[in-house]
Amino acid sequence: MQTFQDFIQQEREYQDRKWGKQNHPDEKWLAIFVEEVGEMSKAILEKNDVELFEEIVQAAAVLQAWVTSRLFDFSTGEDG
Repeated sequence: MQTFQDFIQQEREYQDRKWGKQNHPDEKWLAIFVEEVGEMSKAILEKNDVELFEEIVQAAAVLQAWVTSRLFDFSTGEDG
């Protein structure tokens, strides 16, 4: 049985394949996250549990990517 972390890791790998490594300013990350929150809200309103779970995983993966991008300085390749 997969754990929530497994789902997040799979989503992160998918996002990296789709978008490549991402290094955005906080404002962009916030916009990406808020868009995911909007999609979660839509799934709740539509009572779509499957879609809600998928959107929660996507939002968690976005947050993980955001934290990772803040901890690693892509311009120097060093931990920041």
